[in-house]
Amino acid sequence: MGQASAVSIDAVDHLLAHLQEGVLKVHELNGLVRLLLEHALPVVWVEGEVSDLVKSRQGHLYFMLNDERAQLKCVMFRSDLAALKVELQNGLHLKVRGLVTLYEPRGQYQLQIREVNTVGAGAKAEELERLRQKLENEGLLGPKRQKRHLPRYPRTIGVVTSREGAAWRDIVRVSLARFPAHLVLSHTSVQGSEAPEEIVRAIRALENAPIPTLDVIIVARGGGASEDLAAFNDERVLRAIARARVPVVTGIGHEIDVTLADLCADQRAATPSHAAETVVPLRSNLEQELVGALRALEGGIDKRIGELRLVLEKLSRSLQVIHRFSKKAGPSIDHLQRQLERIARSKMREWRAKLEDLIERLGRAEPRLRLKRLNNQLEEAAKRLEPPLHRILEAHRRVLTRFEAQAPLIVSKSIDKDRRHLEHLNQALYRLVERISREKKARFAEQIRALHALSPLAVLERGYAIVFLQESSTIVRSPSDVPQGALVHIQLARGVLKARAM
Repeated sequence: MGQASAVSIDAVDHLLAHLQEGVLKVHELNGLVRLLLEHALPVVWVEGEVSDLVKSRQGHLYFMLNDERAQLKCVMFRSDLAALKVELQNGLHLKVRGLVTLYEPRGQYQLQIREVNTVGAGAKAEELERLRQKLENEGLLGPKRQKRHLPRYPRTIGVVTSREGAAWRDIVRVSLARFPAHLVLSHTSVQGSEAPEEIVRAIRALENAPIPTLDVIIVARGGGASEDLAAFNDERVLRAIARARVPVVTGIGHEIDVTLADLCADQRAATPSHAAETVVPLRSNLEQELVGALRALEGGIDKRIGELRLVLEKLSRSLQVIHRFSKKAGPSIDHLQRQLERIARSKMREWRAKLEDLIERLGRAEPRLRLKRLNNQLEEAAKRLEPPLHRILEAHRRVLTRFEAQAPLIVSKSIDKDRRHLEHLNQALYRLVERISREKKARFAEQIRALHALSPLAVLERGYAIVFLQESSTIVRSPSDVPQGALVHIQLARGVLKARAM
């Protein structure tokens, strides 16, 4: 140790002498500072709360040690991790022993840790846990919160983020690559003490804006340290997200970053780009779904029409059979009916003549004395008429019995009933085909309207335009993309304008 110190002191003296002679290079100055730190300060104990814990591919641990006023960059090499008895994680309150040094390539002051003792959960971790438990008891996050489904074809997507940040650029880039979505930016700062209130105002501004088709909101920001993401653990932001009138998707930080806002949202995405992929449908998938729906519709209609055609053919054949039987048995039925009518008319004439004779004789006789006699005669006449009437009814019954034996299926009432049943089936068939066709047409029209709402032409109808370079037909995204004097085409909803860049 003494030899190493001597070498280090000699190096310091050499660098100081060189400094007096001329200008130091950057690596020489960083080396000088490192030697001064390592030999001016002893191995020290430091207490603080862990955040931004990362493990490198080589197995080294890097994290920040925090107190209420400052942060300290820390590193623990793989060789020292073997003696570690606890698993380090964000939010732990630690007492660590290490060497104050400087990482020369970056000129970064850090603490090289050799020993770790845990004190307990950090104050920030405890505060976040209390807030999480409070919101979970209110049903704003966790299993008690009913997550809302995201719209399959969003018409307007609200984005809450900073206009200067990479998150907004990533969302625009991914959305345009998947499908030209209608994005509405509600600008806000995403870190700092004013960020929580600005984020809440940005969410409310989207909800109160005259946007009749706002379907979903993306709350996003790029990666950063845990302190940079603190705004998304603020209770005001969490309540605004949970109570938004449309579904909310969060894309905050990197994949390993999880905030309380992610737990309150209807769906969490790993990054802002992933949030755009989650919300905006892929054009090729929409085209495939539409083609599949059209084919299924055509196939279903063809299949149903084929089934109904078979039923109609079967009913038609049955009707033809009934018609042939009816035509064959028609003369016999007409003959029997005419015969019965003749017998009935003959008997009626006979009875009417006898009754008229009795009435005439009654009129010539003394009423009271002849009445009894006529009553007796009437009873006798009725008795005499009973056998002929019985014979007539018996003859009628035998005729009907003989007809039923010859053609049991050819009965007028049965034919009428079958004809009415066939007409009912024809009407039901027509109504069924008409209903299926109407439902399929309505569903097809709804899909066409949804597809049209997502079409680039629909975006142009709302007053937007696309600018192309005339020579290369490429889309202009910035004034710097257009050389001075170049011709450009401006595509509007109805027609094209030509212009020259000044």
